[in-house]
Amino acid sequence: MLFESAVISHIGCKRENNEDNYYLNGVYKQNIQKEIAQFAEPQASRNILAGVFDGAGGAAYGEWAALMAVVSLAKYQEELSSKRIVNEYIPYVNELIIKEVNKMGGKMGTTLAMLYLNGDTANVYNLGDSRVYLFRKKRLMQITYDHIQEQLLQKKIVYSTEGIQQEKIQHIEEKHLLTKYLGMKNRKELKPYFMEQIPIMKHDIFVVCTDGLYNMVSKDTMCKCLEKRKKEAPLDIARTMAGEALLAGGKDNVTCIVIKAENLEESK
Repeated sequence: MLFESAVISHIGCKRENNEDNYYLNGVYKQNIQKEIAQFAEPQASRNILAGVFDGAGGAAYGEWAALMAVVSLAKYQEELSSKRIVNEYIPYVNELIIKEVNKMGGKMGTTLAMLYLNGDTANVYNLGDSRVYLFRKKRLMQITYDHIQEQLLQKKIVYSTEGIQQEKIQHIEEKHLLTKYLGMKNRKELKPYFMEQIPIMKHDIFVVCTDGLYNMVSKDTMCKCLEKRKKEAPLDIARTMAGEALLAGGKDNVTCIVIKAENLEESK
């Protein structure tokens, strides 16, 4: 197979900074203060290493966590395996982020969703709620696992009635509390979801994205968009997908990588 790829990362409509970063065959967003970034592979490639990283922590902490993750990934471009990802890359980046937290204070972390395409097979790895999708024959399938926990929190509210102080418990539902991410101090839980040796078919389209895309654009809308624009260049598809998220409100940063597979013989 040959692969064409492109990425776009947008600050969105509500955020003050873009905490997302991406990795696409050695290219990543080097300037963490850049609000909008995009890149397309100039030539088709037989191998693709792609990933998105959704940083969190407030101030510039989220951007730094995501940047550390993409910079560290470059050294694994040529020799990638689940063993190296699980035993080397993830623990290494996790310790980098923890050291930075201890030095700077505050909180810092990032999700990870990675896709490695090698010839006729695909491998996926993820921590957190960034995702990889596979679009095939008019169907859109999520091939990563969301590490989130639906949790009911309790908040104590003090209010006054006729001069008497009273307390009330308000229930707050948090649907997307991450249970795994880079920057965890509980190292025993730092095991990514991964699936390897997924057969690739011609005309497959892979989408690697942060939750800023899929929280704003329904799976059905994403599927229809991919079906309608499947013959377009990956960068045009990525721009359209990000545009849908912005039109829907763009409440978060939006990062989207689109990769198209075509048969080697047909590309000649």
